[in-house]
Amino acid sequence: FGKSIEQLRDFTSSAEKGLAGSTVISFPDDELGDIGNKIAESYKELDLQKRKATIEREKLLQHVHSSDEGLCFFSSDRTAEFYNGLFIQYLNVIIDGAQGNPELIFSSPLLKELNDFLSSGKKYFETQLSKQGKTFALRANIFEDKGFEVVINDITKQEKTRLLKQEITGNIAHELRTPVTSIRGYLETVLEQKLSNEKEQEFLAKAYNQVVVLSDLIQDV
Repeated sequence: FGKSIEQLRDFTSSAEKGLAGSTVISFPDDELGDIGNKIAESYKELDLQKRKATIEREKLLQHVHSSDEGLCFFSSDRTAEFYNGLFIQYLNVIIDGAQGNPELIFSSPLLKELNDFLSSGKKYFETQLSKQGKTFALRANIFEDKGFEVVINDITKQEKTRLLKQEITGNIAHELRTPVTSIRGYLETVLEQKLSNEKEQEFLAKAYNQVVVLSDLIQDV
C-alpha cells in the first residue's frame, strides 16, 4: 500500500513538471495499483490530446500570420485574442490609425454596422467600406462560444476591375446597338412599305453598310 502511494506521488510530481507523459511507472499488482495505472493512462491520453491541440493552434497561428487577409479573433467580451499585421494595416486606413489596437474597431462610427450586427444575435455579416481611395470587404462570423472573427480584405483592385468591365460592357452594348438599330430600320422599311426598285436597293445598300460596320465592331471586340 505504501509503495503504491509512493509511486502515485512520484507520478503526480512528474506530471507537475510536465514529464509524466514520458515517465514509465510500474504500479504494484493490487487494487491501488490498478487505480494508479488508470490514472496514468488517462493523464497520458490527456497530455497527448493537449499536445495535438497545441500543434493545431500553432498551425492556425501560422496560417493567420501568413494569410493575405486581415484576420482578428475576438472573445465573447470583444477582447482581441490574436490577429495578424494585415488586420492592423487595413484598420489603420479605415479608422485613420488603429495604433496597433484591434479593439478600436468597435469605437469607429464607420463600423457602426458591425457593432449593430454583434448585438443582433445573427451569425454572419459582410459589408464593403471605402476610405482613402481604397475599397475593403469586411465580414464577421460568430462562433458557438460567442467569440467571433473579423476578416478584412483589400478589394480595391478587384473593384476597379469590376467597374472597368462594367464600363466596357456598357460601351460595347452602345456601339453594337447603333448599327443593329439602323439595320432593323432599313429592313423594316423595305418589308413594310412599297418602294421603288431604286429606293429599295438604296435601303438594302445602307443596311449592308451597317452590317459591315457591325462586323468590324465585333472583330474589334
